Amino acid sequence: FHSLNKEEIHQIVKLMAKNIIDRIKEQNINLKITPAAIDIVAEAGFDAEYGARPIRRVLQDKIEDLLSEELLAGNIETGATVTIGAKKG
Repeated sequence: FHSLNKEEIHQIVKLMAKNIIDRIKEQNINLKITPAAIDIVAEAGFDAEYGARPIRRVLQDKIEDLLSEELLAGNIETGATVTIGAKKG
């Protein structure tokens, strides 16, 4: 196996994020994930030893769990558009 480069890692994150977007869309909610958020997941989810495997955990911790909490709390209405971005700090 060869080690993944930055672009390959970003492509993996985008593919995994698309799965989340598609699942949320089934609930009639539009989810958008900004390039900055993709960058953060790519950086946090890549491990030199394990490659891209930890990316799924980061996506679950940073995006899926947060969305689930907001949905259960009733903070996201059907038909809403949710944008996940990133901020410095």
